[in-house]
Order: sequence, then C-alpha cells, then structure tokens
Amino acid sequence: TTVGEINMRTKQMNMVVGVQPFQTVDKIISSIPLAGRILTGDKKALIVFYYAVKGDMNDPEITAVPFESLGEGILGVFKRLLSAPKELLSPKK
Repeated sequence: TTVGEINMRTKQMNMVVGVQPFQTVDKIISSIPLAGRILTGDKKALIVFYYAVKGDMNDPEITAVPFESLGEGILGVFKRLLSAPKELLSPKK
C-alpha cells in the first residue's frame, strides 16, 4: 500500500509505503474468530512494515519507519487482547 505524491514531470516522489509480507498467513489467521481478531486487528495483518520513500524516482531515499510498524504490531496485539473481553460481553449491533 502506498500513500503520497509522484511528480512525473520532475520525476520526484514523496511517499509512505506499507508492506505486508505474509498475506497468506494473515488471511488464515484472521479467519480464526477471536484469536484472529486479536492478532491481526482491523487491517487483518500480523506484520506491516512502513517505509518513507523520497527523492528522485531513479534513486529514491528509502527510510524505515519503525515506530509505526511497532505501534500497529506488538502494541496493537496487546491493546486488542485487553479489549477482547469487552467486545465479547457487549451486545451485538
């Protein structure tokens, strides 16, 4: 997944790229009712890596964005794990 801008005339880009490397595993795990929801969240992905991509299209500068990756990954699992009892006990809409 990408978000950002590309200027085709100047061949410059400024983007954030999200990479989900284990799509098949994510699909299988997210189909498990409660455990899948806790492990994969709304994005239905165990691991997503984010990169900032800037500069010339022929030789862009690529920088990892580790805080966002960690925030959604491990911290997101703990957040969903702690909120799971609330979701189980609240009435369905």
